[in-house]
Amino acid sequence: MQRGNCGSNRRLDSKRSWPLLSEISRRVKRRRATASLEKCFQEGKERERSLVEEGAKREAQFKELLRSLEAEKNNLEERLTNQLAQLNGSIADYQQEAADNREHLAELQRVGG
Repeated sequence: MQRGNCGSNRRLDSKRSWPLLSEISRRVKRRRATASLEKCFQEGKERERSLVEEGAKREAQFKELLRSLEAEKNNLEERLTNQLAQLNGSIADYQQEAADNREHLAELQRVGG
């Protein structure tokens, strides 16, 4: 008879263990979900760090390009200013030459006329 009792005790124990097994299963699932979320979070943090680095590199490249363009603009402005000064000098020379020629022509007309 004890054998029968032993078997029924095992059945009772297994019936009692179902809620415990269910709880263990829920906890395992929760830990897996938590681990998955932590992994996603770490990947997100790594992606953010990578994007911040990339942004910093691009900002540095942009600033260098801006400095280069500013220097080129200043160089072009200086060259243009020099060319304008040369052009103004040439115009002044032509005007002076034209005035001298008019004066010379007027002198020739007085002498010849």
